[in-house]
Amino acid sequence: MIQDGYCNQFTNGNEEGVQFVHRAILKNLDLSTVYYYRVKSGRSYSPIFFFETRNETVTSGPNIIVLGDMGRKGGAVSLDYIIKESETGEYDFIFHNGDFAYDLDSDGGQNGDEFMRRIEACAGYTPYMTSPGNHEAGDDFSNYINRFTMPIDDPSEPLEMWYSFDYQNIHFISYSTEVYFSQQEYIQTQYEWLENDLIQANKNRVIIIKQMIYYLSL
Repeated sequence: MIQDGYCNQFTNGNEEGVQFVHRAILKNLDLSTVYYYRVKSGRSYSPIFFFETRNETVTSGPNIIVLGDMGRKGGAVSLDYIIKESETGEYDFIFHNGDFAYDLDSDGGQNGDEFMRRIEACAGYTPYMTSPGNHEAGDDFSNYINRFTMPIDDPSEPLEMWYSFDYQNIHFISYSTEVYFSQQEYIQTQYEWLENDLIQANKNRVIIIKQMIYYLSL
């Protein structure tokens, strides 16, 4: 299989980092299948990676790794464990609920490059799902939007950073708590989307992933 992709350049908040990001969308994949892949750009090739599509025989629910607030250096210990766990092949995906690299745009974007290289050992093999946090808000979320590709409803509105999907018997929702801080103009838009999404998912078990907690009693 050869799938053509597309490339975009981003410099906002990334003046010194890798500025060309390649994306490709694979469709009509078979279930319960291991796919090996590599990326070609010009005459250059990436290493070979692989992933496994959903196992259609499993009905017990997915196995997920959930984490948040992992910096390039501060998250080193956690990342070692995450990589080790993902290598077992027992996990369906990884969910990182905000605050990456501390920060993706530090050192002109080079800090973000190093973070992406470090998570490649797990994200190259296991779907790495994300939601934004306050550390991604710089430069209008440019580094977050350009480095991560999520199944948002409207790709023409990249700042609407919320999405949902069904996996096995669970409905997953990821939404942005930043609308209550740095993106308050999106509060109503996200609220209406979330309300409608929950109505449609009311017969499923629901798991919601977000960055900020709203209430904490100690």
